[in-house]
Amino acid sequence: PEIDWSNADRKVVCSTMVSYGTPAGPTGAWSGWNSGDSQPDNVVDADTDKRELHMRYYPLRGAYDNKDLETLRFQMDMADRMGIDAWAIWYWPPLDEASRIHHDNMKLYMDFVEQQKRDVKICGVIDVAFFPLMGEFTADDVVQRVKDYLQAFADRPSYFRYQGHPVVYFFPPTETEFTIAEWDYVLKKVRSAGYAPICFVEIGFDWYDFLVLSIASHDLTPRGDDQFGAFVPDYEKWMEIFDGVFNMSHIGFGHLEGINRFNSWQGGMKAAHKKNCLFMPNPAAGYRTYPWVKPPDPVFEVPRRNGEHYNACWRDAIKTNARWIFLHTWNEWYEHTQ
Repeated sequence: PEIDWSNADRKVVCSTMVSYGTPAGPTGAWSGWNSGDSQPDNVVDADTDKRELHMRYYPLRGAYDNKDLETLRFQMDMADRMGIDAWAIWYWPPLDEASRIHHDNMKLYMDFVEQQKRDVKICGVIDVAFFPLMGEFTADDVVQRVKDYLQAFADRPSYFRYQGHPVVYFFPPTETEFTIAEWDYVLKKVRSAGYAPICFVEIGFDWYDFLVLSIASHDLTPRGDDQFGAFVPDYEKWMEIFDGVFNMSHIGFGHLEGINRFNSWQGGMKAAHKKNCLFMPNPAAGYRTYPWVKPPDPVFEVPRRNGEHYNACWRDAIKTNARWIFLHTWNEWYEHTQ
């Protein structure tokens, strides 16, 4: 789609996980809350019905069920008060029992928005971690899954569209799993089939590796004006085929000294202006590697600092004059980004 992204309407999009379920709720079984080594069947406080969930923060409403309409209403009301324009639901195609929850609950959320005539819209973050579920797969298999997704959701009135085009996010297309040439093929095939989605991409784990290597070798000037300028060509490469880029890489490395978040986002903005694409800064409340990750595996943490980390992220995001913001996340309790 031909869009002047430099003057786009301002939007706030927030990623959300909809795979939480409970035995007492409509899901009828534990889902999401039983990740890793959590034991939600174990009650640790009978008065509050607090469960054994291995996470640093515990939901004030307890372990909830995403299929519960009162829970959905509560969260939608909160999203309205916060000024969220769209929820980007973490989405896996329905290839097994676990991934079907993502698919079915996305439909449930859209039904709710339409029945309640809510202002907030719904779109999806297609998580390419579903690729292994397809076994041996080709780029054409990915094309079909993207087309299935668009056919199922994109024409619904609750779907998030911009200037008439459905918005789709992809996470994360690392080139070791799927090359940029393959993504180019996928998007061209989808568009040639009559679909005209706006496609955004999280630039993936190769960026993480580059970040660590650059800091280790002191290639980047700490807090310098051009810090992260080396990433501009990488952003531009992806912007050749996608309509824009978002990245969450800084979340896991916010503990490192000398990283200037504002300058890293400015690199994305610089590439976006050059390519007439969209770059979305990613304010986050904090981060911690999943609680069940133990040394020698790396454990990263970005302290929330009682909300100050989130405030600082927003201040930097506003300084970039970005048109859209991508918040990550609404409710990824196990990564402490909620």
